[in-house]
Amino acid sequence: MKRLLIGIWLIVILNFLNCTMIRAETNMNGGGSGGGTEAGTAENQYSSGDDGVRLTVIDTSTKCRAEGTKTIDYYRIVKDNRIIIHFGKISKLEYMGVGGYSNGRNLLQSEEKYIINDQGQRVAYQVEDLPTIVSNSNSTSNIEEIKAYFNDSARLKVIASRVGISYEEFINGNYKLIIEPMIYITFQGNYIALTAHEAAKLDIALGGSLNSGGELRAKFVSFTHKNLPLAIFLEKKELGIKPWTGSKSARIDNGNILTYLGIGILSFAPEGNEVGLDAGQYVYRPDTDVITTVIVTVSGGDEDGATCDNPITVQFSGDYVQTTQVTGITVPQGGSRPVWIKWHTPQITEKINTTITAEITGGSTSPATVSIPVTISPLVRKEPENPTADSKPSKQFSLKANPQFPTTNALSKYSEPVTQLSWHTYTCTKRWEWTGDYYEDEEGNKMKIYETVYEYAKNSYSSKITYTKIKVSADRNTEGANQKNSSVRSGYGIEVTITSNVSGSSQNCTGIQSACVYFPEYNYQKYRRDAVPSKSSLQSVLELPINQYSLNGSKVHFTPIYFPDGDYNVYVEAFDAWTPSGMLCNIGEGSIKMEGNLWDDWYVKKEIQFK
Repeated sequence: MKRLLIGIWLIVILNFLNCTMIRAETNMNGGGSGGGTEAGTAENQYSSGDDGVRLTVIDTSTKCRAEGTKTIDYYRIVKDNRIIIHFGKISKLEYMGVGGYSNGRNLLQSEEKYIINDQGQRVAYQVEDLPTIVSNSNSTSNIEEIKAYFNDSARLKVIASRVGISYEEFINGNYKLIIEPMIYITFQGNYIALTAHEAAKLDIALGGSLNSGGELRAKFVSFTHKNLPLAIFLEKKELGIKPWTGSKSARIDNGNILTYLGIGILSFAPEGNEVGLDAGQYVYRPDTDVITTVIVTVSGGDEDGATCDNPITVQFSGDYVQTTQVTGITVPQGGSRPVWIKWHTPQITEKINTTITAEITGGSTSPATVSIPVTISPLVRKEPENPTADSKPSKQFSLKANPQFPTTNALSKYSEPVTQLSWHTYTCTKRWEWTGDYYEDEEGNKMKIYETVYEYAKNSYSSKITYTKIKVSADRNTEGANQKNSSVRSGYGIEVTITSNVSGSSQNCTGIQSACVYFPEYNYQKYRRDAVPSKSSLQSVLELPINQYSLNGSKVHFTPIYFPDGDYNVYVEAFDAWTPSGMLCNIGEGSIKMEGNLWDDWYVKKEIQFK
């Protein structure tokens, strides 16, 4: 299986170079025990233990043999001075025309010597400690032993030097090792080296077909068409070759050998999937419901992606976050989706910097982590000064001033309000699909071969600020403020109420939780009041905080006594509505009529005393 990719991409490759075992994925299974030749004569025979493997290093970017390397064979029984008929050091990928090969190869006898090629390079080696690869009447192969043998740093160093690549480059995640089981048999008096793929092609050339046997199968039926091809096969689809789901003990026809069998893959991109975790930097306000998201991307990896049978888990943890696991995450190959947690920031008065760690597991990927920088910072207070009865407008004051978005520093990265965001997830289902091929069981019954097909449905979601309303009214706690009318005298306090609604699910979204209110006497700059929620939900209500200069604890802003009659417009920037795709924010305006000023409620009473 190829591998899972995230904006800021993090690809974690864990190779334990100082250990015997290498952190690598072995995509191989095996079966086919017992049996030998049907006619053990001097002309047609197999000697127990006369097996081996063909090794090819594949570049994951080209999906072809790595440039500058050569394919080599390992064998167990000494072959010096023997004349060996062979068909070249050709891999199954080349024969099939899959992976990065656009055309297949025919079976052609090689004129080169088997052990030393025409360039004087050694391309075949006797390896005495090689485990049994192909089961025979004296020894049964064990796929776990085969996996362990090749997943070994010392042996991989030797393989790297022999194929022509440095060990560090070999295991850096950009290469795969193709392992093909081989046998050496005497057939029609000739000593021949064969992979499973070559044995099937040779049998077809000798009178067989995709569905029927030829002369080779007639002599070695349980060996060349059961033990050899079933010695190693894929567990999952990779490099264009599908996994074998048929019998592990029945004889296999040529067509199925050519399509499925006789290949294993060792990948040094751990656990087969390259996973991307993309996480931005978050700035939150204290005492706020927030959402933190990472983007999980499966790119250039397993053709099935992160399936329902092998889903991804992302675990979030941090100093201010309860450790939380999000499980069952499925992503198709080449797809991406957000994964998030909703949490509440602490109530603090000073800015703090922290991190949230997201760790990904499952989905046929090695554990990978990303640290998400998080800043929790209170809004900088910019409350107006204490108003006085003789306050005068500044030289910059202008009734023609217009609000400019964004005015609030917390929104500085936004060029315009964001009132709608969307995101998606995936649902993965599976079904069994007939490949069109058959195999024969041990009783000779024709059995269909099925493969698992995974299908993905994209689930689309969105969240939207459906409205943001600003209501401006006279201070309800001050009798002279003219509460009963839609106007107010300058110098008195006004109340500002912000109501907003966010569509979506409260599990995945929050409502507006912060709002900065700007006033015309300051040209909608410099000073403001930060509204606080009186009701926190998707349908939120925010009000001005208690004014520190109010004698009766009113939640108001005191208008300047010099403000002329006419419309008094306030400007609001509302934000901290969080979704898996980021933060929603909006603007709004509200107004009230100014009519007169607080001096209108004062009068001079003259008392006349008569003697």
